[in-house]
Amino acid sequence: MPLLHPAFMRLMAVQLAFGLSFSIFLILPKHLAVTLHARPSQIGWIMAMYGVANIAFARPLNWLMLQAGRKRVLQAGALCSALGGLAFVFTDHAGFLAGFGRFLQGISWAMVFTAGTAMAVDLAPPGRMAQSMGLFASAVLVTNAIGPPFAEPLLKSWGYASVFLIAVASSLAGFLLARRLPETVVATVSADREKSSASMPASYVGVWVVLGMACGTMFTFYQPLALQVHAPRVSDFLLGYTAAALCVRVLGGRVIDRLGYRKVCLASLALYAAVVLCMRWMSPGTVVVLGATFGLAHGTFYPSMLALSVAAVTPTARAALLSTINVAFHAGAMTVVLLGYVAEFAGLTGVFSLAGLFTFVGLWWLRPTGT
Repeated sequence: MPLLHPAFMRLMAVQLAFGLSFSIFLILPKHLAVTLHARPSQIGWIMAMYGVANIAFARPLNWLMLQAGRKRVLQAGALCSALGGLAFVFTDHAGFLAGFGRFLQGISWAMVFTAGTAMAVDLAPPGRMAQSMGLFASAVLVTNAIGPPFAEPLLKSWGYASVFLIAVASSLAGFLLARRLPETVVATVSADREKSSASMPASYVGVWVVLGMACGTMFTFYQPLALQVHAPRVSDFLLGYTAAALCVRVLGGRVIDRLGYRKVCLASLALYAAVVLCMRWMSPGTVVVLGATFGLAHGTFYPSMLALSVAAVTPTARAALLSTINVAFHAGAMTVVLLGYVAEFAGLTGVFSLAGLFTFVGLWWLRPTGT
């Protein structure tokens, strides 16, 4: 099957629509801090509700994937994204409704990530797993260069309600586009067989937790840090990140397949840890550079680690395995709740120092022995 199969391209279109809605909310920490006057600890717990939803919904999602199939779960995820965005239209303070909206967005991500990635893996040609994963992930990634620069100035001129309504409309567009995706055959394997065939080394689970912590720290606290160092255009970081990550995923996926997933994972995770640690020295002149370096690290590590994790499992086990990966990632991301309090007592630079040091732990879990 060619990589640019029509079904794969339709799936990419769904991801683009969902990605635009997702990317608009990448500026949520700035909105919470500037518009709603939230403290770092409040920003931390609101953003962490995203991870809570992904973890809480994991078991029901596994059942839903087996009963309904990829296409219907994708459609449900798009609708849930629209409802989550709508909650923020009516949010005027950093309280329950903000947390509930982020919780709904977390459920939507769990659905779209699991069903969409499983379908992309199903459509991947033999021997081109990382390239397919990189191209598929780029559909959401490319919107990171569109959503934040588009939404950031409009928050001030149009107001947050209008901007978030655009995100709602984009999610609904994703729902309509998903109707054109192919139907999937519902798996009939038993729950016990599915569970056993979807296992992966515990060390890999640890790596996904570490990745979630590092990624959650970056996207939750880089905006308050940028504002603190007098760099108000927080979208510049995302532009650098997106450009670098997109280049790697579109142009480097085939290279990753040839070099070997583990080797690429080790090198890119080392860079990942280094850039998280270096965030403590952010200044107005380094925002784009740090964003681009982070994009290079994440854009390389994510598809290679994903390919390493799913390469050995059967097609019917992929959805369950991806759900496990999603849970591990968001369990790590939930540490932003604790890091929010660390930021209030030790400063934002201390948060990035701590997160960077912990990210290096993942290198130990990826070592070749025993895996």
